[in-house]
Amino acid sequence: MALPGEPDTVSSLPPATTARVPAAPARAALATEGDARFDGIEGLRAIAALAVFLTHVSLVRSADVAPPPGFDRIVGAIFDEGNIGVSIFFAISGFVLYRPFAVAHLGGPKAPRIRGYAIRRAVRIYPAYWVALAGCVLVIRDTTYLHGASRWAWNVALLQQYSYDARFSTQGPSGLPLLEGMPQAWTLVVEVTFYAFLPLFALGVGLAARADRADRAWRSEWAAIGLLVVLGTAALVWSLRPAWEGGAPMWVRVLPVQLPLFACGMALAVLSARAATGGGFPRAVTAAGRHPGRCWLVGVAAYGGVVMMNVTHTLPAQLEDWRWLGRVGLHAIAATALLVPAVVGGEGRDRVRSFLRHPVMIFVGSISYGIYLWHLATLQWVGDHLVGDTWNLSVVTVVLIVVGLPITMAFAWLSWRVVESPAMGLGRRLSARRARPTQ
Repeated sequence: MALPGEPDTVSSLPPATTARVPAAPARAALATEGDARFDGIEGLRAIAALAVFLTHVSLVRSADVAPPPGFDRIVGAIFDEGNIGVSIFFAISGFVLYRPFAVAHLGGPKAPRIRGYAIRRAVRIYPAYWVALAGCVLVIRDTTYLHGASRWAWNVALLQQYSYDARFSTQGPSGLPLLEGMPQAWTLVVEVTFYAFLPLFALGVGLAARADRADRAWRSEWAAIGLLVVLGTAALVWSLRPAWEGGAPMWVRVLPVQLPLFACGMALAVLSARAATGGGFPRAVTAAGRHPGRCWLVGVAAYGGVVMMNVTHTLPAQLEDWRWLGRVGLHAIAATALLVPAVVGGEGRDRVRSFLRHPVMIFVGSISYGIYLWHLATLQWVGDHLVGDTWNLSVVTVVLIVVGLPITMAFAWLSWRVVESPAMGLGRRLSARRARPTQ
């Protein structure tokens, strides 16, 4: 993803965590971590994955020529901001993965065991990624490269964002830096870091909650999430300066700058946990859940605001870097607004929730991680082999979508059936075995 921005992947991914997928497209409530059922999340993952797909359609279609002014420029801006799908994936991960911890803090069942949590996270993200990395580098190959054992090691471990040398080489044409590995995998590095960070964060909140005698964990939860937003915003500001001018080091540009997006989902997780433990939703949240269409209008408006920022370019040059802060803020608003109908007021039968729960949306959401992993290499192959150099940009766009999307979904379905589903089943068995008390 050329963006900022899991699925379970990438649960994230890009997915977050899907406990199971219907054998055939059928309406079903898919379990998230902790057995909480929010079937609309799969539909939202489908939207996020397809949005990221369109972002890279824009990247591939204009790889060799800048879009001319006019209609193609507007289409390019709309597609470019499809990377909002990454922000949605991060918010979903924050909700799905933090909710069981928040429920435990607020007096519900115990939090997931760390060993089981780690096993489930590892089998959800790594096996399918390893297969895709090998397939893109060794089979498709056209625009995906990895040179040297050390770069393979960094990329296989999903740690490449922590090393410039692991991310780039100088073996490209004209000696220019060449991006190594799968470009969109930078978001998976963020996800893996979040997976490791989350239990530590939850432990800290749990310890603080024990000392909070007045409102138990409620106050501690919001103080901790507020701290994440503050630290993430500070990291964003720091990252606006280049490293050679005292800007943020690479590790700050991995998880810290994305914390506000994860915090959006985590905030909804705390609200949902409070409702699940008998506290109920605050009145404003309940009202939002009753009007999912209005929530989505807010999300679409925030997305449109980012698109307009890209089309107009009205900021002075000295303020151009600060556009990023506004962009992240609008992404956070959009991701939260789109997520609310999927996790609040789930009993509703409105059009938004019916759309999210449609069998096709659930199916696409279930294979969203595979879509995320395979779409860019597929689009690049289609662009290199099936698109003419002199074709009109509009024709190129149609060809990339009409040809690239079915191929991507075929790869994604195979990934789910052959790799992801068996790996997740193994992870459930291993985590259950770990959790079994010793005799």
